[in-house]
Amino acid sequence: MGMETARTADHALLALRTLADNGPMTVTDLAAELGVSPTAAHRVIATLHASAIVRRCEDGRYDVGPRLIRLTDHLLQYYAKQATPAMLRLAESTGGTVVLNALQGDSTIALHQVTATRTPLRIEYRLGYATPFTGSPGGLTILAHLHPSRRDRLVSEAGIRGLRERLDRIVADGFLISGEEVWADAVSVSAPILDENLGVIGSLSAVVTTDPAEHQKIVTQVTQAAARVASRSSEFSGPGSTQPGEPTDD
Repeated sequence: MGMETARTADHALLALRTLADNGPMTVTDLAAELGVSPTAAHRVIATLHASAIVRRCEDGRYDVGPRLIRLTDHLLQYYAKQATPAMLRLAESTGGTVVLNALQGDSTIALHQVTATRTPLRIEYRLGYATPFTGSPGGLTILAHLHPSRRDRLVSEAGIRGLRERLDRIVADGFLISGEEVWADAVSVSAPILDENLGVIGSLSAVVTTDPAEHQKIVTQVTQAAARVASRSSEFSGPGSTQPGEPTDD
């Protein structure tokens, strides 16, 4: 009985991780990802659905539900608090505005921002509002590092020419420098926040006014700050266990 309960709990956690990575899925597709029978997958989904941890979409697929999203909101606030020291150091060292971007469903939000004490450009972001991944450099950086199946779906839905190639370049470089989506004479330098257990959990962006010769220095500062934020996230992500797709017993 104890082993059966543990196995069911493990399947439930893997199902949530898979839905978070891939987005809405049918029970059949979820079963294939988890390496269990459709019957076993249906039992797990039915239990999670009854508790509003997953929801049934209009097309019959399943996605993460409202109760899990409320829990995520609490974690995001903790995440912002943990990121603040690294953001403050980055803002003062670059003389710019630093923004912490986070995932929220199939969108991104500007979760937190800090601005250098002395800066030639003061920017105020609308915090907490969901925007498409393609709407900001920080969003593009997150999109580039999402689980491949989820990224492919979102790229197809966006229908933007050359987007896939641009995302591949971001992954290859490990950062994004962009002047297209920010104010004149300013650039945004964004780096992914990569948790070893959860994958990409957000991005860090610094909006600065600086000579192009200084861009590489800014890139180094932003990527190092993003790595520090990622290291703090390990306090609540925990070690990984079974990965989606690995076969488990029914």
